[in-house]
Amino acid sequence: MENIASSQDVSAPEQNSQPVSQEHQQSQETDAQKAARYKLKVNGKEVEKSIDELIRDAQKGISADERFKQASEMSKKYSAYEQLEKAIEAGDISPLIKKMGHNKFRQFAENYLIDYLEYEQLPPEKKEALEYRRQAEEYKSKLESREAQEKEQKLAHARAQAVQEIDSEIAEVLKASGKKPTPYFVARIAENMLASLQSKSVEPKQAAKTAYSKALSSIQADVSEYLSNMSADEARKVLPKNLLDAIRKLDVEAVRSQDPMRSRSTSKTEDTKSRQDGKKVRMSTDDFFKQRIEKMIGA
Repeated sequence: MENIASSQDVSAPEQNSQPVSQEHQQSQETDAQKAARYKLKVNGKEVEKSIDELIRDAQKGISADERFKQASEMSKKYSAYEQLEKAIEAGDISPLIKKMGHNKFRQFAENYLIDYLEYEQLPPEKKEALEYRRQAEEYKSKLESREAQEKEQKLAHARAQAVQEIDSEIAEVLKASGKKPTPYFVARIAENMLASLQSKSVEPKQAAKTAYSKALSSIQADVSEYLSNMSADEARKVLPKNLLDAIRKLDVEAVRSQDPMRSRSTSKTEDTKSRQDGKKVRMSTDDFFKQRIEKMIGA
């Protein structure tokens, strides 16, 4: 990287009759430095960078150097182990002696030699017995490892099957209730269901229904507590439009079903109309007001 040189000539500001504060002057100098562009060469190409871009690139470079250093150290360790393995395979144990130290290696070699001589002095039948024992221990180790793998596979299969059954039961409960299976709702049901199954407080067949009821109750309590701390305007912004429309519709239907004409002193002839079969039926609110307006205007 070449020496950084400014690509813009920043001329001194014109003298102003008004005195300039030191803070304002420093602010202008900072803004000018940020706006300045600097030329430098990267991989043989000339580029322009702002001071912020130069700082960012420098930070990236330091981070990359650190990662490269860590990778280089790991590569050196792996290379050393690889060279040691190749040397031992070729019959050269000098790297191993260097690694262990002469005293430790000599003790290791002496112990190995003693064990070997003791083994060689054994009668054939004892050697054969030791070989059988070694094979038996090796077979036992392999068998235990295989049994552990099979056990883990069975557990994994059982977990997957249990998860599938729980998902199926939760889906059936939600389908029967008509509730939308949102991720949060399903997670709450699953938590309650697993807790019930672990404590064995309910039968497995009833776990999903019980968990659904608990999850629904807890969510309703949370929502009620959350909304009770809001103003009407805040709640209107939080509640979805389809729910607000449904609430308004219920309120309108409730008002209409109350039949406000009952509270007025009207005769039966005013709030009823005749059907073709001669029986009297109660007018609707709209018909009542229409009739009253027609009388008022003399229609």
